[in-house]
Amino acid sequence: MPNDLAGARVTVLGAGRTGQATARFLSRQHAVTFVSDRAQIPSSVQHELANLSISCEEGGHSERALQADLIIPSPGIPCDVPVLMKARAQGIPILSELELAYRFIESEKIIAVTGTVGKTTTTHLVAELLKSYGHPTVVAGNIGQPLIALLGKINKETAVVLEVSSYQLEHVDTFRPHIGVFTRFAPHHLDRHGSLECYFAIKCRLFAKQTERDFALVQRDIALPHPIRSRVLKYSAKDLETLQPNLHRHQREDLAGALQAARLLDPAITHERLDLARALWLPHRLEFVAEVNGVCFYNDSKATSSAATRAALESFPEPLVLILGGYDEGDNLKELAVAIQERNVQAVLLMGQTRERWALELKSLGYRSFRIVTDVGQAIEEALKLRPHACLFSPASPSFDQFRNYEERGEHFKHIVCSYLPQTAITLRSDQLAAAP
Repeated sequence: MPNDLAGARVTVLGAGRTGQATARFLSRQHAVTFVSDRAQIPSSVQHELANLSISCEEGGHSERALQADLIIPSPGIPCDVPVLMKARAQGIPILSELELAYRFIESEKIIAVTGTVGKTTTTHLVAELLKSYGHPTVVAGNIGQPLIALLGKINKETAVVLEVSSYQLEHVDTFRPHIGVFTRFAPHHLDRHGSLECYFAIKCRLFAKQTERDFALVQRDIALPHPIRSRVLKYSAKDLETLQPNLHRHQREDLAGALQAARLLDPAITHERLDLARALWLPHRLEFVAEVNGVCFYNDSKATSSAATRAALESFPEPLVLILGGYDEGDNLKELAVAIQERNVQAVLLMGQTRERWALELKSLGYRSFRIVTDVGQAIEEALKLRPHACLFSPASPSFDQFRNYEERGEHFKHIVCSYLPQTAITLRSDQLAAAP
């Protein structure tokens, strides 16, 4: 499809953050835009769309959504929803926001990071490394703002660092990052993709359009399918074992991947200009919240998969209480259950849709130190009764059973933990967190 969208009829499915950014972009391109959402669209969003002369519908996708030359679904919309199945049957092109934005981008300095675990931290570290050496850098994608919202800030000299999810890769066609990074891989989103093989194949679309001039940088344990036209490079935590022995293994691995990716753009880059304690600390990722009655609470709400929670457990050598559970995507729980048993986790507090599955899995291994709780508040209350050295909130599941996203879930956890503190302690905590690892 040509890049000139003037007069083209474009339907945007979903009126969330990505859908809104896409609609604004299409308005600037003078496309005839229609926004369709299965849920209710907030009145403030409807008002903005009306000001842009964009029609919209809520509560479902009508036949109007199919009166289009192009459909842009938001990442959260599965491929098999009826409106997209009908669109494919009618031959209507379907592109992701990522693909659409890529067709209008000026820079070729694109580093795109995907994977199951570590992609957010790796993306953040790549950007921080490039910035520390004076490279103009934009960070977008699954982290922060959609790429399409930042096109106006990108020129030929801009390094574009993207976190890319499997959802965003479902509808790409020409997307070609100069450097593609594949972090740790594990079963995830199987309710969406159907099988582990399909999930892996979608992740590998990151490299599908690369040429011999490009790079595929992959975590050591990943074997890419053939043929891959780009130059394949491997990385692992061992790359930094002697240089950064005090970092946790998964932190060394994320830093090793980020360093190698950044050096492919600028060979002079090292990590010495980074304050690693600051660079490795991100909200909702092993974030220290507060100490309450001798219990240190950590927020790892970003852990939306069992693999992410397994990595988090490696950061705590001492016994702890683990708060676990959330939206049920049908992921395999076995490996994390074994890790819980082997790492001498003092107790597990189970919540969310997955709580009963977790109870059965842990019981099957002979692990009985778990309790089922109704919500985050009760989990924190129970953790305080158990008085461990540390309590880790690492759900190993998405948040959609109770929250809009992992950020809202993490903020809810922090709010309840801090409600046990006097106001002065909360003020001090805010100052301390700025430098927290």
